[in-house]
Amino acid sequence: MILLLVGLDEALQRRIGHIFDGASIFVAVDDDAAIKQLRMVDVDAAVRSATRRLARFSDFVGRARHTSPRTTLIAVSTDDDDADAADFVVG
Repeated sequence: MILLLVGLDEALQRRIGHIFDGASIFVAVDDDAAIKQLRMVDVDAAVRSATRRLARFSDFVGRARHTSPRTTLIAVSTDDDDADAADFVVG
């Protein structure tokens, strides 16, 4: 499995790394870096924070789906209704 972690803090990156032990994990600091990664790597799932401090999650979804339609999109959210655009939402 290949995961792309987008805009997540280091603690959450470590937690996800432990959960998906054995997965190849790439990290992108923001949406633009994530889209570049999606163009270069066949990613199974992208995990992105959907907090209000980042750009709208639905904007990311549109760009990601256009770039890599088969990638599953997972939102990590506790405060953003916009996360509903994800395939899965973790709060």
